[in-house]
Amino acid sequence: MKGKLKKKVAVSALSLTVAASSFGGVPLSVLGIPSLDAGVANAADIPALKSQTLERLNKIRAALLAGDPVDVQDVRNLKSEIAALRGTEILELFRPVWDKITDDVPETADRLKFRENAASLFRTIMALPYDTTGANLEEVRTHDDYKYVVKVLRESARSESLSVDDVIFFLIGDGGSLKGVQGTIIDTLSQKSIEELVGLLLDRSKLNDVIFESIKKVLDDNQYELSKVLTTLGVTPKDINDSIINTQIKLKYDVPAGSALAIALFRAESVLKAVESDSGRTKTLKLEFFGKEVPPVILKWSKVSGGSNVTVKDDGIVTIPSTDTTGTAEIKATFTDPRTDAVKTVFQGPVTLTFKSDNTGGGNNGGGNNGGGSSSESGLGTQEEDPFDKVVAAALAEFRATIAVIKPKLATATGDQKELLIRDAVKAGQKAYDTIAPYDVSKLAKVTDSVYAPVLDTVYLTSRLGKIGNASKIIKGVLTEEIKASKFMTGTYLKVPIVFDVGTATTAKSAVELPAAIVQTAKANGLTFVGAKSSGTSLLLPLSRFSGPVKLQLTKLDNKTVTSLTYDALASDVYDFEITVGGNKVTTFTDPVILNLPLVNASKLNKELLTVIKIDGTTIDYQIGFVKGEFVIESRDTLSSYAVVEHKVTFTDLAPVQAWAGNPITVIASKGIASGRTADKFVPKGIVTRAEFTKMLVRAFNLEVAGATEKFVDVNSTDWFAPYVAAAVKHGITYGRDFTHFEPKATITRAEMVTMMTRALKLAGGYENATDIAGALKGFKDAKSISSALQGGVAFASSHGLVMGSGGKFYPNANATRAEAAVLIYRGLDLLKK
Repeated sequence: MKGKLKKKVAVSALSLTVAASSFGGVPLSVLGIPSLDAGVANAADIPALKSQTLERLNKIRAALLAGDPVDVQDVRNLKSEIAALRGTEILELFRPVWDKITDDVPETADRLKFRENAASLFRTIMALPYDTTGANLEEVRTHDDYKYVVKVLRESARSESLSVDDVIFFLIGDGGSLKGVQGTIIDTLSQKSIEELVGLLLDRSKLNDVIFESIKKVLDDNQYELSKVLTTLGVTPKDINDSIINTQIKLKYDVPAGSALAIALFRAESVLKAVESDSGRTKTLKLEFFGKEVPPVILKWSKVSGGSNVTVKDDGIVTIPSTDTTGTAEIKATFTDPRTDAVKTVFQGPVTLTFKSDNTGGGNNGGGNNGGGSSSESGLGTQEEDPFDKVVAAALAEFRATIAVIKPKLATATGDQKELLIRDAVKAGQKAYDTIAPYDVSKLAKVTDSVYAPVLDTVYLTSRLGKIGNASKIIKGVLTEEIKASKFMTGTYLKVPIVFDVGTATTAKSAVELPAAIVQTAKANGLTFVGAKSSGTSLLLPLSRFSGPVKLQLTKLDNKTVTSLTYDALASDVYDFEITVGGNKVTTFTDPVILNLPLVNASKLNKELLTVIKIDGTTIDYQIGFVKGEFVIESRDTLSSYAVVEHKVTFTDLAPVQAWAGNPITVIASKGIASGRTADKFVPKGIVTRAEFTKMLVRAFNLEVAGATEKFVDVNSTDWFAPYVAAAVKHGITYGRDFTHFEPKATITRAEMVTMMTRALKLAGGYENATDIAGALKGFKDAKSISSALQGGVAFASSHGLVMGSGGKFYPNANATRAEAAVLIYRGLDLLKK
């Protein structure tokens, strides 16, 4: 039964994609959430949907980025349109519904707050498709502002039980009897053929009819609490339909972006199948999309690269000569979009043909993958015993041994103790990944044009990636099913890499080049990073946004590159890092790259003051860096030349706070997280501003977002805090005071500051919400004066030792000082290291 339900969800996604903004972004936000397949039975299970959503959306993004640049720009344009909408514009789009739900707002409700929070909720929902962290989906479910919107609706309609989860059930169902709008659309679309679905893609009005009828059916069903509330408030299917039309008219990139995502979905979810003949020397290719064969007549096949002995015909017949025993080629399938006559690539991946002397060919086999699609062919013949098998077996054995110790403790643990045990299990999983990640390619390396690089065996590498993928499934299965670790935690914390170690390079430059087929195979097997390591220094690239051929290059520079610019003690070699994708140099990254710099002659240095520096010509910028053993690890959203130094900043005014804040201030200032008000004055008792603390958080946790902007009227692009405000708002760490004002120079209370820290730690470290808020706050005599919206953040901070209060009080509404901010950042970084 689950297989059929999954198929229904998937098939509906094709048409939901084209209806990109039919619900102001909602169809995209629920795109591919297998709510029915996931077996969600109650509200407590809903968080599991988030990582599934991200996994599906990340596959689609990867396929989008690997396709036509025009499609990428169309989606970016739609994203920009949504981001640019003001709160008043959003509510105007939904006026047919908005007018109805505001008629009966209780007099006790804060109408302005309700209006602003509702507009913010709509914008958050519209932004869900572009959320790479899961923060937006979590925000919809947990943000107090949105709970307030639901509370007002509940009181307006005199509902006894409406919750935020009911909104989710209305949209995507509960996994049981409630199918939601999505499930109802699925019932209609799953009965249609590929040809009929294509017809819907070409006729927006017919697709809207399907969506409209589905909304009407759900709205008329009293099993949905939200349906009852909306009906009570007078909202009709026509009101919703009019809102849909308003949104479609407003967003001019709605249709092209939807079309682009439809193609990306096709690339992400299509599966290559093949029928072998001629003892394996011939394969007839076909594509399946969620179990349905794509009509061959609309596809055109061709060879992208590969063996000269491989021939690919337009109709998908791939052959090698009768004199050859094997051949591999990168192939692609395209079709012509009838709306634009543009040729779109809907599949690309490797195919291997191997002669079988016993004539066992003839079954269904596939080859390659498609930036997230799947395949049933490994491309391998009989192999000798691989030593890597023993490495994987040992890593899994150690992982299972650790889990065996944790599980009995977990059975009786509660609250924070339970969370710590789950985190220990997740760390054990990461240790296993780190054990199987290194791939020693030093014996394959040689010098070509002064670059030390390996010549990779792609056939063996394909096999190795598959083994890593299989191990990853085992590890994640144990963590989610046996340990009950949330998929958000495993998705945020766990990194699944392969690191190509060239050994000790014999030249200054070393590199690793990966063809597109290998990059896509890595992604299809669940790997999240590829890395290159040379002489102990490594560079890891996140795969989420790249599908083309990748080159990772490390160049060792002369130490004078640093010593000529600073008197700071050098604690590592100096390296320049470079990444090219598809032949184009990439210097900024939405998802940060990771640098690992081994320490050199650092035994007598203060490790707390070891800091990564970025060298840009004759300029040095201090860039944090976490010390882990004999390495310093740093995540960066830009690439340049980097090294590690011991850097100490001193201030002359720390005496009054030296006992409790002196060292934290020195450390975070030395790492470039905070600055003094003047060169020698930190002003520890000064009140920290919203802009100052926002910068501290973003810098401390490496949350910079290259190119991020926000349209607050009091934040100019030239302001020193502008990029930090934009990054923090994008990550959901802080918000404007209203739609148009951030108030950067305003003060921040202790409770607000702690809540921002909590959000940052959840994002950077995969931490969960506090489970016992009352218990965590009971040590504060003034706990009742903490705003309900901020209690969760303070509880988290208290339970993790980030705040202690003074004299048994927390003083939540007191303005935070710069010293307090420094100490909080220092403790947060220490928690993240653990």
